[in-house]
Amino acid sequence: MTKTESGKKYALIAAICYAVYAIYNIINRIIYVSNSEYATITVFNILFWIGMLGMAVALFVKNQKIVIAAAGVNALLGAYYIVTYFSLWNLCDFLAYTSVVVFVVLTIKGNDVVKKIWFIPAAVLLLGCVIGWTTGGYFEFLSAAWKSMLVSIVEIVALLFAGMWVKEIVAPAEASPVNEYATFNPQSINSTPASSSAIGGADKLKMYKDLLESGTITQEEFDAKKKQILGL
Repeated sequence: MTKTESGKKYALIAAICYAVYAIYNIINRIIYVSNSEYATITVFNILFWIGMLGMAVALFVKNQKIVIAAAGVNALLGAYYIVTYFSLWNLCDFLAYTSVVVFVVLTIKGNDVVKKIWFIPAAVLLLGCVIGWTTGGYFEFLSAAWKSMLVSIVEIVALLFAGMWVKEIVAPAEASPVNEYATFNPQSINSTPASSSAIGGADKLKMYKDLLESGTITQEEFDAKKKQILGL
């Protein structure tokens, strides 16, 4: 399997996990609201769904800019929850999606550091979940909490494969500009017959004029070549 094929596979798995995670949360919320007299679907619920479904769509189509936007929505929601109700779980959630945004930006810029730290978003979210499960007593009531824990694991897996995809798509660094005259041999000016070139006389004159102005050839060499091209 080639690197490109691996990247596509990772992105698809991550997209499926995010789709499952988002759909479960939407259905769960709708059921909760329908069974509760006071519960409602809030703007923050909708933004959360948009962020998660956005991650699913972005990874499915493998669009880095959409990933940045969707992860940015999740990071902003995480920041809001930190301000309104601080917890280490919320903090880790914020850091996980903020790092996704940073990592994808770095891949676009061709920064190879992402290849070494691609797993950080998933690791940070896992840490947050473990802290939340421990402080919230999830392990003591597994019969009731296992579904919630399993769904969180799906999100962690989604981040893990998204990180693997990010690692595979690091853009190559831009090649340094090449000096087109660096290997030019001035002695070849007088050794190449005018008829052997496929370019026109005007183009030749411009080329040698550029060489003259760059100091690669002398005025005498330019004059000699000019006469040869013009047939003087």
